[in-house]
Amino acid sequence: MSWQCDGEGLPHKRKRLEPTDDLLSLSQGESSTPVSSAASVWGPVRGKAIHDVVHDRMTFSPLLVAVIDTPQFQRLRYLTQLGASQFLYPGAVHTRFEHSLGVAHLAGRFVRHLKELQPELQITPRDVACVELAGLAHDLGHGPFSHTFEKVVNFEREQRWERGGRVGPRPPLWHHE
Repeated sequence: MSWQCDGEGLPHKRKRLEPTDDLLSLSQGESSTPVSSAASVWGPVRGKAIHDVVHDRMTFSPLLVAVIDTPQFQRLRYLTQLGASQFLYPGAVHTRFEHSLGVAHLAGRFVRHLKELQPELQITPRDVACVELAGLAHDLGHGPFSHTFEKVVNFEREQRWERGGRVGPRPPLWHHE
C-alpha cells in the first residue's frame, strides 16, 4: 500500500496494482470507481495531474498511475536522459522518468487528436490507453548510460573481430532497444 494525493491534494491510501485487477477499467479514467473488490478495501485507484515546466498540466488515467507507481518505473528517476552531458553542462539534467511522462502525455494528445480528426479510424478508449501506456513504458529497458554503453560494446565487438583475423561475417551492431 502507498500514500497518494488525490486531485484536491488530500492524502489517501491506494492499493498497488495487482495482476488480477481489471486493467481496462483502469484505463477508462474513472477516478472514483474502485477497479476490483480488493481496491475498495484500500480505496479507489485515482488518476493524477502532474504540473510540468514544458507541458504545463499533464493528466494520467488510473492505469498509467498504477504503472508509474511500480518500482520498475520509479527506477527511471535515477537514469539520465541526456547521458554524460550533465557533466559538461550542469543544467542539462533530464531523467528518463520525466521524459517518459512527457512521451505518454504527448502520445495521448496525438491519438486523441487523430481520433477527433479521423473518426473513420474508430479509435477506441482502449486504443488511446494502449498508446499512452506504450509512450509511458518505452524506456523501461534502459540502463545507466545505455546509449554510451552501446558504443563501447560495439567498439569492443569490432576490435575482437579484427584481432580474430576477421573470421566469419562482421558482427552486427548491438542495440539495447
